[in-house]
Amino acid sequence: MVIEAMGLGIADNLKKVLKGVKFTEHGLVKTAREGSFATGLKKVFVAGGLINGGASVVHCIADGMKAAEEIDDYLR
Repeated sequence: MVIEAMGLGIADNLKKVLKGVKFTEHGLVKTAREGSFATGLKKVFVAGGLINGGASVVHCIADGMKAAEEIDDYLR
């Protein structure tokens, strides 16, 4: 499943869907480790505004591309 996030915040209903995902003190999704797009939940990855707060469209797109590579590696 892919959840497309639009905007600069994380909707409360998205937090409910992502039950078990941890959040930072700023309300962003916390990843399993620095430089990774994997969350603490198995098979759940995040990118873009969910982890960088919507820094810029270019940054969010770049995050999405890097996350796709990490997901591809995970699936191999």
